[in-house]
Amino acid sequence: MKMKSFFGIIILLALVATSCRKGEGKGGKATITGKVYVDYYNQSGSSIDKSYYARDKDVFIVYGNNTFYDDKIATHHDGSYQFDYLMPGNYTIYTYSKDVDGSADNPRILVLEEVTISDKNEIVELDDFEIDDN
Repeated sequence: MKMKSFFGIIILLALVATSCRKGEGKGGKATITGKVYVDYYNQSGSSIDKSYYARDKDVFIVYGNNTFYDDKIATHHDGSYQFDYLMPGNYTIYTYSKDVDGSADNPRILVLEEVTISDKNEIVELDDFEIDDN
């Protein structure tokens, strides 16, 4: 009877140890931050009329190798965004830019950055996403 209890405890501990291991996503203490910067072109798309940090621009995050975005956030008034409470792992951050010169098949162009968080308390600050608009 003691031997069965011992093996039962070992199996239970092994299950608990493997179930606590988390991959990419929410549940940690790491953060990814950045800003979205806009070049606003004239009607013909030939020159920039003004440039500014974008407010209310959607920025998306993909956890690991997922095929669809896991979360999105709108930029603040100063163009900044922040994804909090992330676990160590690989992430893709992206937004969309307008195709101002009409060279792409789609009017929206993907602008992305791949990020690896290696420390549970890491803060990753990305370079500005530079997008076009008109």
